[in-house]
Amino acid sequence: MHCLCETSAKRGGCDGEADIRLSPLCLECEERGCKAPPLRIAQIHGRPSVATVQDYLPSNYYVRQRLDGTIFVEGYDDHGWTLDGYVIPRLGSGLIAAREVTGA
Repeated sequence: MHCLCETSAKRGGCDGEADIRLSPLCLECEERGCKAPPLRIAQIHGRPSVATVQDYLPSNYYVRQRLDGTIFVEGYDDHGWTLDGYVIPRLGSGLIAAREVTGA
């Protein structure tokens, strides 16, 4: 996935590649101390399979499953592919209920 550095995005984008599961930033941006977008998390309700949930997600979001079976979607908003504007409604189109987990 491309680097999601907010500073680089304002300058027209960064050419670096990032592993979204480890960091939304490429190594160069991490070394420069660039600011990363916030991680967004949603909990899946019901018992769909991890593979089914993953099928509904854009490349900037991924699935994690805890040992107790609870499934979460995690990722970073990018170019309109947002948690509340795209991911949760897209999951809903497949009758998969999700709610954003916030720190509040």
